[in-house]
Order: sequence, then C-alpha cells, then structure tokens
Amino acid sequence: MRGRVISVIIPVYKESPYLEKLIKCLSAQHADKEIIVIIDEPTKASLELVNKFKEIKFILNRKRMGKVAALNKAAKITRGEILLFLDADVEINDNEFLKKLELEMRDAEFIDIKKVVVKDSFLSRMTYYEYLGFNIGSYLLSRFLRKCPAVNGSAFAVKRYVFEKIGGFRKVIVEDVDIATRAFVNGYAFKYLPNIHVYNHVPKTWWAWIEQRKRWSIGTALWFREWYKEMIGIAIKKPEIVLPALLFVFPAVVIVIVNIFIPNLWVYKLLSLVFIFFAIKFNIMFPLLMLTT
Repeated sequence: MRGRVISVIIPVYKESPYLEKLIKCLSAQHADKEIIVIIDEPTKASLELVNKFKEIKFILNRKRMGKVAALNKAAKITRGEILLFLDADVEINDNEFLKKLELEMRDAEFIDIKKVVVKDSFLSRMTYYEYLGFNIGSYLLSRFLRKCPAVNGSAFAVKRYVFEKIGGFRKVIVEDVDIATRAFVNGYAFKYLPNIHVYNHVPKTWWAWIEQRKRWSIGTALWFREWYKEMIGIAIKKPEIVLPALLFVFPAVVIVIVNIFIPNLWVYKLLSLVFIFFAIKFNIMFPLLMLTT
C-alpha cells in the first residue's frame, strides 16, 4: 500500500548548525515526501546548503517574516496530505522516521512526537525534566482522551485538511499551543507517539534560557486568558485524567483551576499566587509539585 505524501516544513532564522544533518537524514528516508526549508535572513552558511541540496525546496526571505508567517507561507506550496513541522535545531536518528509517522497518521489527525533533550550542559539536563513532564502529559491525554490542548512545536504533524479547516497558524506568541488547542476544541483525533522521537538542542546560555521562558510564560498567560473556559470545562468532566496531565504540561494553569473550585485559607491563596508566579516565570515543575501538596 502506497503511503501518503508527507510535506516536511522546517523554518529557520538565519542559520542552524543542525540543519544540514537534518536534511540529510530526511532526504535518505524511503517515504513519499517533500522537504521545504524556509529561511528568514539567510546567512552565507545557509546559502551554501541551498546550493548543496538541489532537490530540497528552499524559500529565502530577505527580511524576517517571523515563524508564524513563514510556516503559513511554506504550507501554502505543499502537496502532501500530512504536514510535518520540525524546528531546525532537532535531530533525527531513525531511518524509518517518516514511514512510521505515515502509519501512525492513518488513525489520527493531529500527532505530537516525543522530544528528548540532548543533555550536554547543566541547563540542558535541567530542561530535560521539563520536556519529560510535557511528554508525560501528552501521553496521558492521548491515552485516555485522544485529545490534547497543547504540543511542543519542535516536532508535530497534522493532516492537511485539519490545518486548512482551523485556519493554519495564528499570529500569537505560542503558535504551537494555539493550533493544538483549536484542533482540540474542534474534536480532531490526537495521538502522542512514544515510539518515535526527535532530539532537541536547547538554549546554551542562561540569558537565552530566561528569554525563552519569558516568551513561553507570556504566551501561556495570553493563551489561558483566551481558552480558560474550555480548559475548565474539560477539567470538570474528567478531572481524574485532565488535572494530572495538565499539571505536567501547564503547572501554573492547574493551580488556577483548582483555586477556582476549592475554597482555601487566605494564606494558602497567597502562597499559591507566589507559586503561580514562579511557575509562569521560570516554568518550574517538580519543586512546584512538592510545595503545593
């Protein structure tokens, strides 16, 4: 049985030291595919890759479009029934990655792919547990609900008709979470894949790490303001599944939901606000779990 075409979309800002290896791995895959790399403000190193990989579709933007605009632009020229979005700083070491993905997409419409952080520094070892928590949350929701309101956008796939039906990416800070939420509220079948994975390279410096967390925290706060009714609604229907899963994905959001329905002393409320601040600001997970029990 011939597999469906997979359109791989890789957005790049200037350049990535991991891009060439990623392109080589994907190009060698025995699957019906097309690879589209869209680069904002390409450097000399990126232009060398354009000349090296003639079979790859490159879109070069002189000025920075931003990730959302770049992804939507690339998606418009694809021909695949499956859209696979990959960040330029991921690695794939599985020669059957695309084949396995195509098989999994036969009974799913939106797929989150397992992420494994490359532990090459103290920061990366710390970030490893954040990603582990997200993986656990996605697995729980996939296993019991076949729905999940969020994905980590470094590697996920969606069927073309779903992408088009929900309007592609919106111009928000956490565009990956936003598109997953819209698929979630529209009832599309979700699946988390623990059997295939990508390796993620995370920020190398404290400054870059803090800036990333700041962006995530602001984006999550704005996301929750827009979608809190839907999140609370699903939490009420299946609290025994949703709350533990969301606690791994969005620790601060769960505390907000719990405080809405459970009366507490003012001291506990004050402490919860402090924990919420730190969870949002720094995405601290396991200390938060211990302190709020």
